Amino acid sequence: LILFSALLATFLFILIIIVIIFIKQRERTKEKFYPFPDRFGKAISDINPEGYVRVFGEIWFAESPSWKISKGDEIYVKQLKEGKVIVVPVIKCPACGARYPITEVPQRCTSCGFNLTDVVFDYFRKHARKKIV
Repeated sequence: LILFSALLATFLFILIIIVIIFIKQRERTKEKFYPFPDRFGKAISDINPEGYVRVFGEIWFAESPSWKISKGDEIYVKQLKEGKVIVVPVIKCPACGARYPITEVPQRCTSCGFNLTDVVFDYFRKHARKKIV
């Protein structure tokens, strides 16, 4: 009888711990996601200078003061400001697919060493709001 009581108490203790962990996990998934800086997403409308983006499944009003971003282009969240996200376009390395925000593209890809200078210059010519010669 004492052994049965000890086993029952242990079982109930473990069950209570599991329930507490489950409740905490459920509360954590209910938290609203805010796309803090350093997040990648996708433009779901043209952004010129304002439009909409999807970041981790949520739709946000976005602004890109310096860039014309087309629907479907990948974006990078620079900051959250007054309920909207400030975004910049993303450059992908043609050799390996590494992603870089247009404001932080290295001269050479950090993954494969591909020279990104021409890729960035072409993007500037096509998408900058102020024309580059």
